[in-house]
Amino acid sequence: MIMEETVGIDLKLQKTGTTLLLEAENSLFEIVLRYPEHGILEIQSNRPPLKRETICQFIHALVWPATGGISTLSAPACVNMIVPRCEMVLRFSNGEWQTPPILSARILGVREDWSRWYYDVF
Repeated sequence: MIMEETVGIDLKLQKTGTTLLLEAENSLFEIVLRYPEHGILEIQSNRPPLKRETICQFIHALVWPATGGISTLSAPACVNMIVPRCEMVLRFSNGEWQTPPILSARILGVREDWSRWYYDVF
């Protein structure tokens, strides 16, 4: 369960076309939200399987406590949220994939007058 004061990105509250830049250890992810209400996104990364833009669905994020010795069963799932140290579980046409823990996030968008904005979330 995510506490109200937790910093993060609620995917369902974002507009179509919003871009997320996510950094994990040894990985960068660029995500463009296509159908945020359904968790459908386009992802590209420096990781070999995601070098080209690929459509997938955000299933949930696993949040690991700061302490070590964690098993998969003890990680609570965050639906529609990307929070610090979470591992995103993504569904592709050929199966599911789990990202490394997300360390930082920036959200980018375009205003109605076509000017750009961004916000460093964490």
